[in-house]
Amino acid sequence: MKFMRSLGMSLVLILMVEIAPAEFKEAPPGQISQAIISACLFEKTISTKDNITIYVMGSEEIASSLQMYLNQSLGNATLKKIDSGNKTPADTPTILFLGNKDLVGQASSYCQENGVLSITNIPDLVNKGISLGVGIDESGSLGLLLNPEETAREGKNWKPAIMKMAKIVK
Repeated sequence: MKFMRSLGMSLVLILMVEIAPAEFKEAPPGQISQAIISACLFEKTISTKDNITIYVMGSEEIASSLQMYLNQSLGNATLKKIDSGNKTPADTPTILFLGNKDLVGQASSYCQENGVLSITNIPDLVNKGISLGVGIDESGSLGLLLNPEETAREGKNWKPAIMKMAKIVK
C-alpha cells in the first residue's frame, strides 16, 4: 500500500501543470539568495550539512553578490566558501550556481557526475539541465522553478514543502 501511495504521489508531481520558464525573467544577482537558502533548507542532503560551499560558474557579479553571505547561516548550514570561474571547479562544491547560459552543458554534466546541486538565475536553463532556478514572474515577484528530473540525475532529493513554493518544469 505504501508503494501505491508513493507511486500516486509521484504521478501527482509528474502531472502537475508544466510551467514554461519563458514566463519568468532572469533574476538580478542581488535577488538570488532565495534559491540558495531554499536549497539549504529543502534539499535533504544539503539541509543536514554543517558547512556548504558554492561555486559560481560564469558570473563574477553573482559571486560578488554572494560574498555577503560568507560565514553566515543558510538554514542549518554555514556558507564557508565561495569560488568562481568559467570552467568546472577543481574541488567539488555543495552547490554549483550557473550564471552563463553558454556553459549549461558543462555545468549539467559536472553536477550529474559529481552529485552537485545546480542552481541558476536564468529560468530558460531549468529545462536544459539545471535543477533549480530563480526568476521574476509576470507580476514582478521572485519565484522558484524546479526540474525534478534533473534533481534526480544529480542524486538530490527535495523535501515535499518546496513543491508548494516552486513551479515544476519538465
